[in-house]
Parts: sequence; C-alpha cells; structure tokens
Amino acid sequence: MFLNPGLRRQYSWNFIIADVSQAIIGADFLSHFKLAVNLRQRKLIDDVTNTSKLCSISTNKMVVSNLSYTKDYQPFHDLLREFEDITMDNKSTVKKPQHFVTHHIVTKGPPVFSKPRRLSPEKLEAAKAEIQLLLNAGICRPSCSPWASPLHMTKKKNGEWRPCGDFRRLNVVTEPDRNASQTFQRFMDHIFREYDFAWPYLDHILISSKDMNQHRHHLQLEFKKLREYGLVINRLKCTLDQPQVEFLGF
Repeated sequence: MFLNPGLRRQYSWNFIIADVSQAIIGADFLSHFKLAVNLRQRKLIDDVTNTSKLCSISTNKMVVSNLSYTKDYQPFHDLLREFEDITMDNKSTVKKPQHFVTHHIVTKGPPVFSKPRRLSPEKLEAAKAEIQLLLNAGICRPSCSPWASPLHMTKKKNGEWRPCGDFRRLNVVTEPDRNASQTFQRFMDHIFREYDFAWPYLDHILISSKDMNQHRHHLQLEFKKLREYGLVINRLKCTLDQPQVEFLGF
C-alpha cells in the first residue's frame, strides 16, 4: 500500500488497517523512511527530500499527526479537497492532455552525450526519490536514447532540492526557436477561452469575481478545466480569497 502525504515521494509499506477514528503512523515507519516529527512547529519532515508538511494536532487523548493542509485557505478548503487530484501533491495518476497544441524541438547533427556528474549522497538520494516519484506517476519513463545531459541539483528557497538538466551542449545543436513560450500560452488560451473571468499568463491564472459566491463558482469551473486537461496546481503558491493580488509588479 502506498502513502502519499505530500512530501514529494510515495511510501510503500505493509500497513495494518485498525478500527480507529484516525490513522496512526508508527515509529518503525518514521525510522524506515527517515521521517521526523517536529511537534513545536507542527511539521512532518522528510530528511531525504528535505521537505516538510504542515500538520494539525489531534484533540484526542493521543497525540497524532493529521496529514491535512492547514494553510490559510479556509474559505475554499473544502473545494481544494474536492479537487485534490489536480494538486501537485497527488501524482498517482496522470491523464493524457486533451488538446491540439504541440511543440517541436529541432536539432542538427548527431546526438550529443555528456558524462554523468557525481552527486553528494544527500543530492543523490533526493534525485532518486524525485525520479522514482515521477516514474510511479507515469510522468517520465526509462530511456535508452543516445542523447544524454548531466543532472544538476539546485536548492529552492524553501531548502528543497530541484533536479535540473544541464542542456548547454544540447542547446548548441538546437535550432533557435522564439515561440516556445507562445506555444504554452496558446495552450492556456485554448483552455480558458470561454471564461471571461479568467486571464491566463503562461503558468499563472488570474480569476476575478464580484463576490465570494461567484468566486467559488469560478474556481469550480477553473478546477474542472484543469482536471479535464491533466494540469495541476501548487497549493502553496495559490493566493485565494483576496481583495487584490500583486502580479508582475502591479
């Protein structure tokens, strides 16, 4: 059985299904997957991927972690839970996008190959965890291609590791293309063309409504479109229920 608490990897474990009101994670599970519980900050921390998950403390006699989001999304918390399959935390299934937009990268000459770079144990473990998560979700697949670019790990602002490809040698043999961002913009325009309340700009979507009820309806329509086209959102980067938002410096 797999557990996905939103720490950028899935945990395969032989769980015992007990007749209790709340699930309990044992010390053997935490130790095996190098997980730590920070009760003061109410976080579950993954030492492998260097990520953490906000938790809530149960009011029962036992102190347990409730693996649910406690971010300030309360007005639409139920809506986000209804569409949990479109969040980045859920990579268990990947839907094939239903659209006509394609983008081609044209290269010249024979395939280029770069030697792999050595990674520190911490970076290597984080890279393996991320790649395994993408493999399990069907986002990527093993390849025997003669093309090869080295893997580079960079740290995000929150301390997590981000796997990146060093494509400098590939770029040298790639035909210059100035409409790559336009390809994605055309895709987003195709999805939200019928909605006059939504303004997509690349991977951002602005939604404007007159009141709370209308905003909830607009979000439902947007989430359904994202689900239909196999797109996901990062809930930690979403700003909902605001009288105004800052966008592109305005």
